[in-house]
Amino acid sequence: DRRPHRETFSAHSELSWRPNNVTQHAPHGAAFVCHWGSMKPQHQKVRKPLVMVVDDEEALRLMLRAFLRDNGFKVLLAHSGVDALRIFSKFRGSIDLMITDVQMPGMSGFALAEEVARIRPRMPVLLVSGGFNEEAKEVQDSVRAGRAFLEKPFDPRMLSSKVDTLMSASQY
Repeated sequence: DRRPHRETFSAHSELSWRPNNVTQHAPHGAAFVCHWGSMKPQHQKVRKPLVMVVDDEEALRLMLRAFLRDNGFKVLLAHSGVDALRIFSKFRGSIDLMITDVQMPGMSGFALAEEVARIRPRMPVLLVSGGFNEEAKEVQDSVRAGRAFLEKPFDPRMLSSKVDTLMSASQY
């Protein structure tokens, strides 16, 4: 038979966020549709990593929360080291990363990081401070203990880079 064959092929890819359609002609008007996407069943949701932000400055806590949420994280906020430990002890889920200010009333970020390490030794901690720099003995001791440090003021790219590095290393 020398007649042109007609095939129809239609596909949708969820990975590109836009449908991809290809049409071909099949013999005798036959048509088929093929859909593909992620390998996970669609009813499963990917768990967003959870970050606890600890800072006595409300404006910084709220700014960090907005930034982290915009980048796909869930966020818990604490206004002090003592508040963070209270939340940490009562929270039933998994906290994947803690970002804490170093200089806070009552309990420093260094002391908080030590307490958290006793409870959950593998949880990454990012210490942030405007009063210390990377040469300070306390910072060097914390970095040797496996914690990361970011000096204030910092820009979003610096924060994003530190968070990405810590999350990749922890394999939350």
